[in-house]
Amino acid sequence: MRIKRWLEAYLLSLGSPNLVKFVSVRPSASEIRVTENCNSRCMTCNAWKNRSVNELTTAEFKNVFFQLRQLGVDCVVFTGGEPLLRHDIGSIIREAKLVGFNEVMLITNGLLLEQKAPVLVESGLDRLLVSIDGMEATDERIKGIPTHFKRATQGIAIANRLAEKEKVDLKTVVLTTLMRPNAEEIPMLIDKCRSLGASWYFNLLESNIRFFRNTDMASLRIESQEAIDTLFDHLSDLQKSPSSRYFCYHQLNYARDYLKGKNRFIPCVHGYIRINIGAHGEVYSGCFVLEPMGNVREEKLSHIISTKRYRKRIERMYVRNCPGCTNLWGEQVISKHIVSHIFHCQGIRTALFPDLRQKQIATA
Repeated sequence: MRIKRWLEAYLLSLGSPNLVKFVSVRPSASEIRVTENCNSRCMTCNAWKNRSVNELTTAEFKNVFFQLRQLGVDCVVFTGGEPLLRHDIGSIIREAKLVGFNEVMLITNGLLLEQKAPVLVESGLDRLLVSIDGMEATDERIKGIPTHFKRATQGIAIANRLAEKEKVDLKTVVLTTLMRPNAEEIPMLIDKCRSLGASWYFNLLESNIRFFRNTDMASLRIESQEAIDTLFDHLSDLQKSPSSRYFCYHQLNYARDYLKGKNRFIPCVHGYIRINIGAHGEVYSGCFVLEPMGNVREEKLSHIISTKRYRKRIERMYVRNCPGCTNLWGEQVISKHIVSHIFHCQGIRTALFPDLRQKQIATA
């Protein structure tokens, strides 16, 4: 089985639509939207305009977790909207831990983190990712909430103190979307993360996912080539330091080129290694850009991913016959350079297959 997985990982890296027909649909990770409601007002996202009802219950999520484990998924990421708006978020995390996922992660805007930190620590959360998009004034302008930076950073500090006190292995990470308003502040923000005992990671601007459509991306893109090089030279220097390595050089090179408008072809492997779940039970083929393939309230996950329709969808995704997204810069790039990544990018996690996976976000 291990040899087969390594072989399939290598086949995925080749970018051949003919060879990929021999690769199994073997999801190892799942992004799960536990709610579509949000309490922030980010200029890059429309989720806060939602009024979502009839979302999956705790019991329904528990059933989904069992189905995901049966498929081989061992890592789940809870997203939103804002997950901490769920009154039962602690129960949801505990159920995920009980069913046996190796890693349970949660992404939050941090506005409720001071109040919810005890619940997250007690529930056994493995990794807490907090969205902060700059230093104080910049972050609060992007988030649309005047007190956001203070509340999010204090929440991280509280979560880390509680985890240390309770001897819980909780890793905290700050997530930043790179854009023109915050490009010059990234070094300062990384230093702030270190002082909080958190790691730092970045995303690229996205416009094709439903929540992000019809936002003013043009005014947020980094247009200065010099600013892009200055930022990524700094990140490359960080990557060279074993004590503060966040990502591999394959990712950095792709992201730098992408921001400069050099969109290299990278095959999309998400359909083979991921399966995503919406807040109302929608099942996505590892991609929130495309329409859902079914609903867990109506049929089992094992049936959905075994259909010819699902297989054709992920084969089209692989050759990027789709609207596209910025998710290519992360694990997709790692998959494309899997052999080089394994041998040369020490200490970096890859979300490829369970037996290949190291943790993608290294602790500073």
